[in-house]
Amino acid sequence: MDKKARKNSKEYVNNANLFRNQGRENLDLSPREQILRATYETILEDQISGTRLRKIADKAGITQGHVHYYFSSKDELFLELLNHLIQTFGEERLDLKDDINKNSLNKLLALFELKIETIKGEGKDFVLFDFWVQSASNENIRKNIDRFYTPWRQIIQEIVQEGIESGEFNSKYAEMMPSYMISLMDGAALQYLIDKEAFNLDEYFQLAGEMIAELLNK
Repeated sequence: MDKKARKNSKEYVNNANLFRNQGRENLDLSPREQILRATYETILEDQISGTRLRKIADKAGITQGHVHYYFSSKDELFLELLNHLIQTFGEERLDLKDDINKNSLNKLLALFELKIETIKGEGKDFVLFDFWVQSASNENIRKNIDRFYTPWRQIIQEIVQEGIESGEFNSKYAEMMPSYMISLMDGAALQYLIDKEAFNLDEYFQLAGEMIAELLNK
């Protein structure tokens, strides 16, 4: 379903509202969005393993029965939140890939800049990593996590290929570049979420950008 079709659907959810760093009282949320937003906030506080429907309902300002009206189970609720999280990350990256004002290298570096913003926001990455942990024992979550990484690798690959075709990049490391860049980004995120004092995040990504440029530039 494309963006226009989603906006015309009764089930359309404004992802920008779900993950924005401000209280729900300042957002125009539908009941479904209130529940998803409350779930996101609860996971940030208690992690997935400690999340309870009663607390989600309290945060959303509704009854627990009202939560069940929209979601038949906690697993269904978690999976929908994960899907919206994945969709949000994907749309942000596509916007960078399609930026006609940047050359290929600057598009790759913009992915690093976006990752810095996401990590420092201490929200979406934290929740996604918690889902990643749950994927070890939950097959449905694992399949959805796969849906997160495949498009991410594809976006990087398309940017690299664009640079090769324009003569900006060489092709020596093109095949490995998507997995390499994602490892740099997720490795930084995981370490930073555990210990913010362990290293300088901005310097880390500055070095990462220099490494990528050296590997790809002709």
